[in-house]
Amino acid sequence: MQGSTYLRVSFILRIIVSVWLVLAAGLMTGCENEHSSKHNTIGIICLNGKLLSIVDGFKERLTEAEHIEGKNITYLYECPLQNKSQVKGALKSLIDKKVDLLFTMSTPITKQALKATEGKDIPIVFTPVYNVLGSGLVDNLLNHGKNITGVQVGGSTAKTLEWLLTISPEVQNILVPINEADPASRFGLMDLQAAAKKLGVGLISIKVSNTEELAALLKYPPEKMDALWVLHGNYMVPRLHLFVEAATQYKVPLASPTAQYTQGVMISYGQRYKRTGEQAGRLAHKVLHGVSPNDLPIETADFFLGINLKTAEAAGVSISDDILRQAETIVR
Repeated sequence: MQGSTYLRVSFILRIIVSVWLVLAAGLMTGCENEHSSKHNTIGIICLNGKLLSIVDGFKERLTEAEHIEGKNITYLYECPLQNKSQVKGALKSLIDKKVDLLFTMSTPITKQALKATEGKDIPIVFTPVYNVLGSGLVDNLLNHGKNITGVQVGGSTAKTLEWLLTISPEVQNILVPINEADPASRFGLMDLQAAAKKLGVGLISIKVSNTEELAALLKYPPEKMDALWVLHGNYMVPRLHLFVEAATQYKVPLASPTAQYTQGVMISYGQRYKRTGEQAGRLAHKVLHGVSPNDLPIETADFFLGINLKTAEAAGVSISDDILRQAETIVR
């Protein structure tokens, strides 16, 4: 009799558990359908037009995840802005339009976005921020308590310098122009100084505050310069042509951790813009599906070796086949 009672209770419990599992699965499916069927609006904001390839990768990744523009997602652009003074107004405009997510590009914009969204339930996905912790955006790459996640791009400077010295071991003094108003450049220079000290290379770091000063420096560089370096940041990257012209004129190698090989940098080891955008898009997809940005670790961009043989040849620099075989991209 007791055995029969036990079997009946066990049978009833199994039914209850089965019903609960079905209901739970239904609730989860309903939540997923709710997120996938909702029409989302993303505000995109940047200063530098050269970052638009990041936007391309960002949108492509979201499209692959079935966020179809014109169907269930809308993009509002404040990109590129003309100057920093427009950022505050652009953020206000996007917030007033009740965007579901902000995609911010650069450290200064992301900082302002955090301030502008205080007290508002608007998640932020960012890139390319050079140093997230150093910039004070968060105090932890995970569980930082803020409605933000994204992809940082610093971390490839030391390896870039190693590649430069592998190609041109005779390099002793590298000219490094810096605009100290750019936080990415400041952090990049600190990383370069640490790497140069370790490898026994001298740096000639000279401050420039505008295009005229940069052009004058690169037209009449210090005599002992035997290599050029382009730092990260919104200031230097748009002026790459000045570096390429100087490298060609003075026959010196040109290196950068910014992965700007398609724009004439001879050797670079760093993020590939479109790929970084894809990483950010994957994070945005998760946020749009209800995952808290606080639960998504801030990532570091993938790094790639790129070589521009046109600039190398123009600068009289020979690059061995062994090194070329290790490059992810070669511009010939």
